[in-house]
Amino acid sequence: MTVRHSLLAALVASMLLLSWSCGPSTETAEDGGCSDGADNDSDGDYDCEDSDCAGDPACLGDDDDSADDDDDTSSNDLDGDGWEAPEDCDDGNPWVNPDATEACNDRDDDCNGLVDDGIADDDGDSFDQCSDCDDTADTIFPGAEEICDGADSNCDGLLFGDELDLDGDLVLGCDNDCDDNNAAVFPGATELCDPIDDDCDGDLLEGFDDLNGNSIPDCTEVDSDGDGFLSCQDCDDFDPAFNPGATETDCGDNNDYNCDGSVGTADNDSDGVQACEGDCDDTDPANSPGLPEICDQQDNNCDGEVDEGDICGPAPSP
Repeated sequence: MTVRHSLLAALVASMLLLSWSCGPSTETAEDGGCSDGADNDSDGDYDCEDSDCAGDPACLGDDDDSADDDDDTSSNDLDGDGWEAPEDCDDGNPWVNPDATEACNDRDDDCNGLVDDGIADDDGDSFDQCSDCDDTADTIFPGAEEICDGADSNCDGLLFGDELDLDGDLVLGCDNDCDDNNAAVFPGATELCDPIDDDCDGDLLEGFDDLNGNSIPDCTEVDSDGDGFLSCQDCDDFDPAFNPGATETDCGDNNDYNCDGSVGTADNDSDGVQACEGDCDDTDPANSPGLPEICDQQDNNCDGEVDEGDICGPAPSP
């Protein structure tokens, strides 16, 4: 019996040895052997834990150095960044691990227990890129004084209205643009004959007359009665019968229609002819009906023509 049992044991051992020697010799001997969840070569290492799988597409991220250690892949490195918990403080995010670079994102990227730490302060204003709304200008940071520069100096997300250029004339309201809704009005603009301070110097009248003293250039005042004369010229701009071009022919009417300061019955130049009698210039005795025309570029005889009848002789030869 002892010999028989010994022969039986030897036979079983031989069968087991034969069975083992006929199995796969490497993890990659089977199709998909590096991702099938099996220990194909029965060496105790599964899939990417087996050094046979170094370089296999299913094991990208391994060290692939074929040194039989394959030590950068682990079943505990869930995000494949080469770090396991607890050293990896967020093993579901490959961008978070002790080798990561801290960024401004309200997160502890490098797992040092601090959030958004060690961020650069490029402009040297003591506020880093995470808290400074413009880290290229040292006059812009939280709590800075708001200045007239068109920028949000104190990083509160707001601009004062006078820091805007509403009319696009490249001058801010706080830079003395006295009308930021009119692109033609700004410091240095050309002053026009209009009731506007075009150059924002506080003076509407530089270079323009204001004979009636109403702080509006005479050249811009309306002709209210439509007689063709501006209010600064017209002694009654609500009645078209009164204007410097009117004639006073009614000697029974004592109104000053032609705005010369006297009524039609007056003889201001003492030439014996009243204005209402056809004196075309009652300020000059050389001009009245019946006088001879002389060469003086005036209508001496009040017939509506100046120097008529060749009174001045032929024009001199050039």
